Order: sequence, then structure tokens, then C-alpha cells
Amino acid sequence: MKKAEVTRQHVLDTALTLFREKGFEATTMRDIAKEAGLALGAAYYHFPSKDALLFAFYDANQAATEARASAYPAGEPLRARLGRLFHDRLRDVAPNRALLGAIIPRHANPADPVSAFSEESAAVRARAVALFDTAIAPEELPDETRTLVAHALWMAHLAVLVYFAGDTSPGQRKTHRLADDLLDLAVPLVALARSPAAAPLVAQITQAANRARRRGRR
Repeated sequence: MKKAEVTRQHVLDTALTLFREKGFEATTMRDIAKEAGLALGAAYYHFPSKDALLFAFYDANQAATEARASAYPAGEPLRARLGRLFHDRLRDVAPNRALLGAIIPRHANPADPVSAFSEESAAVRARAVALFDTAIAPEELPDETRTLVAHALWMAHLAVLVYFAGDTSPGQRKTHRLADDLLDLAVPLVALARSPAAAPLVAQITQAANRARRRGRR
């Protein structure tokens, strides 16, 4: 790893530690630079804003989950694959759960750059959806249906993360149970989507979802 990459990672690690200790809003770039032992300009060189640090946080968590997913056993049932994905995502985010709670209100506004629905987060969002798309690929759904299901699962995992941020149960076990309950409901619906008898309903839902996505881009 090059020196610049080491320094960048050090700044990010320092920032995440301070976000956990002081809170996201209370931590300044000056605080981060001081704690990292760098000049303020050097910290800004790697991250021009705290939002840039959030995007690095998103990217790091996404990369961690992608690495886990790449090692999943082949041939597992859908429920097992999705269970691994949901629970691994929670484990990867767990060390920074308080930070997640601090930024969740910003996700409700798609105009906010750090929102999961913003144009700025499109790349990491696409990577997250791709994990679910890969998980359901063996189910051999029609392309449009597969896209719809992958996006629906991504949305469901966002809802689980929102609950996770405020879950004070030991080990956030309530959230892990919620994820299991949700998947126990969702997986049979994926199987139903393959049924020819469900094709008209799936087509209607797909069309409605496509219209909603188009409106969201306006």
C-alpha cells in the first residue's frame, strides 16, 4: 500500500473513532486532523469534507460485505444465501452503529448527497443492489422481475438498518430476528414470482415500480 493510501486510511479510521466517541455533528475536520497528527490541509487533501468521509465509510462497508459474499458456498438455498447477506451486512456495520443512527435522518431526503437515494450515492447503491441480484441469480427469474426483486431486497435491508441503528437489545438480536422474519416472508414470494400463474400480477408490480423509479429521477 502506498504512503498516500496509508495516510488516507489513517484519516478515515481516526474520523470513525471520533464519530463514535463525540458524534458525527460534534466532530470537525480540525478535530480529525489533530487526532490523526496531520496538518488540517493534509486531512482536507484526502477528504474535502465530512461527507466525503461518509462516502468512504459506505465504500468500506460495501467492500467488506462483497468480500464475505464472494466466499459464500455455491448451491445454497435462497433463504440461506439471503440470510448470510443480511446478517453479514449487520455485522459489518455494527462497529459504527451510532454513526449510522446519526446519518439516517439524512437518508430521507434524496437531495442530500449522502442519502441512499441520491445521485451521488448511485455507484455504491448499484453495488449493494448487485449483491442481492447475485444472490437471487440461481432462481432464474425473468430479467425485469429479477431487477425488481433485487431492488426490493435492497430496500428491505435499508429498513432493517434503520431498526438496527436504534436497537439496544444485547448484540442487537432483535434486529437479527427481524431480518430472519422478513426473509421468511420474502423468500416464498420470490418462489411465487417464478410461477406462470403469478405472471400478470408480477407484470403489474414491475410496471408500477418502473414508474416510481422514473418519477424519482425527475
